[in-house]
Amino acid sequence: MLNIKYTKAKFIFRFTKDSILPQFKSSALRGVLGKALITFNCIGDENCNKCYFKKSCIVQNIMSHGLREQVEFVPKNTSISSFVIECEDERTNFKKGDILEFYITIFGDSIVFFPQYLYAFQAMENVGLGSYNAKYELVQVSNDIEEPIFYDNEFLKFNIKIRTLEEYVSNRFQQIPEVKTINFTTPFRVLKKGKLVRKINYKDIIIALYRRLIILNALDGIKVDNTIIDLEGNIEEVNSEWINVKRHSNRQKQDMNFGGVTGKFILP
Repeated sequence: MLNIKYTKAKFIFRFTKDSILPQFKSSALRGVLGKALITFNCIGDENCNKCYFKKSCIVQNIMSHGLREQVEFVPKNTSISSFVIECEDERTNFKKGDILEFYITIFGDSIVFFPQYLYAFQAMENVGLGSYNAKYELVQVSNDIEEPIFYDNEFLKFNIKIRTLEEYVSNRFQQIPEVKTINFTTPFRVLKKGKLVRKINYKDIIIALYRRLIILNALDGIKVDNTIIDLEGNIEEVNSEWINVKRHSNRQKQDMNFGGVTGKFILP
């Protein structure tokens, strides 16, 4: 289950003018990535749902990767993102010259598209990020041990490091032998019977994590047991709150709402 390959990279932007960005920037970053990929790769009318080339489209393979193995709790023909964008910088006002750092983790065979992420963000420098079109320049991209992948306009592909989740878990256990708290810095979403849950419990967290592992394996065509044992115990909330995040999907031509729970939780 943990033999899933991934690569993680840190991206650094420098803003070229005073800018305004949302508190949670992952959706804006995903949006500009998708817009760039469609702009420079789509040879159709940008209507992804009806496109003849959907299965082989580089945009679809990056933004909405299909599962190679059907998963019981995922509806058929559902597309799953094979990457995660993390940005813990919650500032909304940026001055010219300010730096924004964020991380992208790419899983499975989508790692082969890494150069597309790089070129997409570089191509959108003068278009801008978010609804205020915050102009920036891509300064540097580095791997998880701070070796440069992109620097001074040079792409150093040999510094792309491919790891496995098994390596990651082993390293984290050495660093943190026991996990007593969990902190959701961006909205954590739990669906039960198709509805968002505003009050989460310990079992919700464990099930969400386990299901994500199942999906990551399914992206690579690996079927794993989806049985989850009964779990007991309550979590204690510390300054938790419900956050609504709204973003515009350039591919689906519509606004999308994403709500979730943020805050610190003490585990049983």
